[in-house]
Amino acid sequence: MAFFRASTVRYLNRPKCVTIGNIRLRSTTNLVKEADGIDSKDVKSFDEIPGPGMLEVMKAVLSGQLQKPWKLIHQFKRDYGPIWKQKLGSNNLVTLTDPKDFEFVLRNEGKYPRRVQIDPWLIHRQERNLGLGVLLHEGADWHRNRAALSKRMMRPREVATYSDTVNDVITDLVNSLVRGRSNYGKDNIVPEIENTVFKWSLDSACSVILNKKLNLLDDKPHPEAQEFIQAVHDMFESLMWLFIFPVHLHKRFNSKPWRKQLRAWDTIFALAKTLIDERVNDVTKRLTSGEDIDVEGTDFITYLFIKGTLEIDEIYANATELLAAAVDTTSNTFLWVLYCLAKHPHVQESLYEEIKRVVPTGESPTHEHVNRMPYLKAVLRETMRVYPPVTQIGRILDRDVIIRGYRIPAKTVIGSNVWLIGQDPANFPDPLEFRPERWIRKENEQFYGFKALPFGYGPRMCIGKRLAELEIHLATIRVCDQFTLEPTCDVEAKVTTITAPDRPLNLRFINRNA
Repeated sequence: MAFFRASTVRYLNRPKCVTIGNIRLRSTTNLVKEADGIDSKDVKSFDEIPGPGMLEVMKAVLSGQLQKPWKLIHQFKRDYGPIWKQKLGSNNLVTLTDPKDFEFVLRNEGKYPRRVQIDPWLIHRQERNLGLGVLLHEGADWHRNRAALSKRMMRPREVATYSDTVNDVITDLVNSLVRGRSNYGKDNIVPEIENTVFKWSLDSACSVILNKKLNLLDDKPHPEAQEFIQAVHDMFESLMWLFIFPVHLHKRFNSKPWRKQLRAWDTIFALAKTLIDERVNDVTKRLTSGEDIDVEGTDFITYLFIKGTLEIDEIYANATELLAAAVDTTSNTFLWVLYCLAKHPHVQESLYEEIKRVVPTGESPTHEHVNRMPYLKAVLRETMRVYPPVTQIGRILDRDVIIRGYRIPAKTVIGSNVWLIGQDPANFPDPLEFRPERWIRKENEQFYGFKALPFGYGPRMCIGKRLAELEIHLATIRVCDQFTLEPTCDVEAKVTTITAPDRPLNLRFINRNA
């Protein structure tokens, strides 16, 4: 405790002041004892934070609200206000619904920011004697992995070099949509577009990460790729259930979600290893033969292998996790973009007009075109406001903090409900309207960025953010340029850890030049 008090005083001994709710923290005060207008005796304890009990949460689970928790989340905010706590598996979770509160949390991360540790994934790696990647490492090991990956995955200039590779797979996607529509032969509908998009996303990721295009969209059977895709679905779906009860109980009783999670990751790692082995063996042969490889101009895996800053098992872990993440996150977000465009013809036409202004006829779009297309970027941002890839992001701080008058102990999971913030009219006027224009700023107009964090924030933001944006932007341009999209049904969201459509989209793809 003495160390905590001393370190807290050192941290606060800086000129900056921070406002949290109605509390203003001064640079020379003790974080817990003295806040303007609040004496230490007025600071409320963690136990006083309101929130649902385990019985209420279990009732919601049993009533089927787990996959569609929207009403429940709104109810919690009505009942408990802008902050509440609940038990989530083995963790205490504090949920914040005011973006300014979560901004304080993010700005007080330490040198090595901590996200929620996903225990089922960590246990799987330990039991299978597998390495950890950037998703599961903590501390200095996390920082070393993040630094190694960031050069090729987070720097815009580096990611821009993937444009040709990404466009090559998008060409396959567009051709597959044309064939699918023709084979179906009815009302310009492309059936099973979801699986087509999953294969596109996986093939694009393999092309970038492994320098190996799998040609998954050639209408031939690809059983191993399909097995990989299904394993990713199973992993995310079972993970949601593993968050409800402490993971040690799932493990002790060998629950169905636990067995499903382990099988899924075993399949993911086994199939990914086959692909990664091929690339690593090729690099090894080239180095053994004395070939001088330009490390800066080479592909992602070769770059990591030659640089030597990561252990070989870390390279395998990072590549596997990037491939798995690409299947459900990038693909589902792109599906939502297509759905939103189909549901809002005026938005679709405004985007088409921008495409025709910026991208010359007959040319494939590039990152340079994307940089001159504010409406395209606004469409993606508005889609992720309405359908965020994940509904909640969280952090763990290494010091006690006071938020809205409550003392929250160090090591507590503090989360921001991204979905609820995006639906709050205080943050976004008329939140039920799909309006990309809200993201296009006028000259000198300021935007409070913490209202929208679909990829997270800071050093712990999604490592695949830049690549996912590039893929979705370029694919949206190509699809919108060739087709007019029309819906055939209304679709709602469901949560399987990832926010996904609850039924097939069955969109119509009508040739613009027909």
